[in-house]
Amino acid sequence: MSHLSRRGLSSRHPARSTAQAITAHTRLLATALLSSLLLMSYVAAAAQAAPQPQRDAVASAASAAPAAPAAAGPANYCNYNVSTQSGRCFYSEQELLHYNATQATITYIAVYNWINYNLGGGYKTFGGNTVCTAAFDNEGKNLPDMRNMLYTMPNGGGVGPSLSDTISSVVTYDSSGCAVNLFDGLNYAGATSGWLFDTPHLGTVGFYDRAASLRIS
Repeated sequence: MSHLSRRGLSSRHPARSTAQAITAHTRLLATALLSSLLLMSYVAAAAQAAPQPQRDAVASAASAAPAAPAAAGPANYCNYNVSTQSGRCFYSEQELLHYNATQATITYIAVYNWINYNLGGGYKTFGGNTVCTAAFDNEGKNLPDMRNMLYTMPNGGGVGPSLSDTISSVVTYDSSGCAVNLFDGLNYAGATSGWLFDTPHLGTVGFYDRAASLRIS
């Protein structure tokens, strides 16, 4: 009976024994998982604290050095003052137009490489410090040699060819009261167009692509 009683006592609560075994196993797994997490945190912290010379050097140089300016092309957009026989040049057409709009100088004429005042072939404006007089005379508003003067191309196109022997149309501005006289030789030599106001096609006066110098009055 004693044998039967011991067996009966040991098998009286089988569910409790199983639950205790599961609980113990779960605690072991939890302890192992916690240890793994702690180890991973330690490794990550050590990696974050480790020096990274290449990355840090690049970041430091970028923050210390000033930004390099954008590369600028040649200052080809020029305002020419015939009163002083001097010009001021800019890096963009927008800068040139802004300068012209804010200065006290007077715009006298504009010349074009193409007929009908077409900007496509290039253009050039000339101004000065004094208005033109009613008389057609030598007022000092002269360009004796246009070989080294270049057209401004529209829409950021840079510069075009020389003005000499390429002017096809001219505009004279009413606000300045100016007219222009073209010459087919340097220093006002050779044939002349006579005094002109707005002329959309210089071929009508026999001066298409012929002008090498000019006077403004």
